[in-house]
Amino acid sequence: MTSISNPETVWEALKEAAQASPDRSAYIFMSEEITFQDMDERSDRVAAGLLSLGIKKGDRIGIIGLNQPEWVYLYFAAAKIGAVVVGLSVRYRSSEFEYILNHSETCTVATLPAIPDMNYVEFFQEFGSKVPSVKQYIFIGGQGFEGSTTMETLLNTEVDRGALDKAQAAVTPEDLMMIIYTSGTTGIPKGAALSHRSQLASARAQAEHTKITEADVVPLALPFNHVGGITCGLLTTLLGRGTCILIPVFDPGQVIQLAAKYGATIMPGVPTMHTLVLMNENLSSWDTSNIRLVISGGSNSEPDLLTKLNQVFPNASVMNLYGLSESSGAVVLSPWESDFETTLRSIGKPIGDFQVKVVDDDGGELPVDETGELYFKGDAVVPAYFRGDAETAEAFRDGWLKTGDMGYLDSKG
Repeated sequence: MTSISNPETVWEALKEAAQASPDRSAYIFMSEEITFQDMDERSDRVAAGLLSLGIKKGDRIGIIGLNQPEWVYLYFAAAKIGAVVVGLSVRYRSSEFEYILNHSETCTVATLPAIPDMNYVEFFQEFGSKVPSVKQYIFIGGQGFEGSTTMETLLNTEVDRGALDKAQAAVTPEDLMMIIYTSGTTGIPKGAALSHRSQLASARAQAEHTKITEADVVPLALPFNHVGGITCGLLTTLLGRGTCILIPVFDPGQVIQLAAKYGATIMPGVPTMHTLVLMNENLSSWDTSNIRLVISGGSNSEPDLLTKLNQVFPNASVMNLYGLSESSGAVVLSPWESDFETTLRSIGKPIGDFQVKVVDDDGGELPVDETGELYFKGDAVVPAYFRGDAETAEAFRDGWLKTGDMGYLDSKG
């Protein structure tokens, strides 16, 4: 069994995997297999390219992309130079872009040239004046406009080892790794500021809890601009040295086809995704006996759905997962020893050394079986909201994250 790696920064997590298992298939995309060493070398080149563009520690890089290798290259490249990834959704339009790019003072946007209903080259040519902090654009898989650069150029940058080593050495566990904007309960998005430490703490706790190893293959259709894709999926699998199948856009038929082709062992998803997979016509031809774990998170899973998952995946444990942007990823999962009835009515127990308490309106801790607001504490909790002092003061109390979610603890915790 692989022991779960325990790096202090995200770039070290990749470096350790590349040194320990250089030739292992880490990422599969459109039948291309990318090893840990490939990922490390390519993200080195992209990091060198970012440095040559003048991007430095603390600068924000917005990424608009699908679940594709270029997203991952940029994420690890940013980690290597201490830059901060701002997760942007392909569903965003001008109002979201205007608020998020200005609020985060993003200096660089890496984007696809176009998707079926959006031409980003034309959009940013027109829209650029509304986001004055954005000084450069990187186009992924195609040409942009005059003055922009391409991902291909970054991938072909020669690495100045001295400059890159110096940049890497300056990255600390407390440095920001990613900003994920969450609308939460208020209309204006808040930027959860994930540090290297907080993101790795959640990923490590999940990797240890789910007993992930080199034998595991995980189809990833959850988008990387959210913790479900990047922490619970990509980073967790990296720490256990498993293989990720990168699925650009969620398509239930494609998920089944790729899971069958590459021998998937873990099926993560939100309830809607699982429901659509179960309804898909390809399901009947898929031998699901290889799946050892099904994880459902992101919103409440109905008992009927969990029961059906339990039937369709006969050799799998079915687990609920609970986490937030503000906890960098998962903080609660169903225990292995949970009987199915308990799994149906509970989100599980805190993983790792994360703590939970249930509090009343005055902040007093409530006893077993009494409903109140859930508070969590631990290294996975983000240090703050980015440039949001008032919101930070409201949501974070003496190291505890005030979730806004109601729940209770039973006698088993």
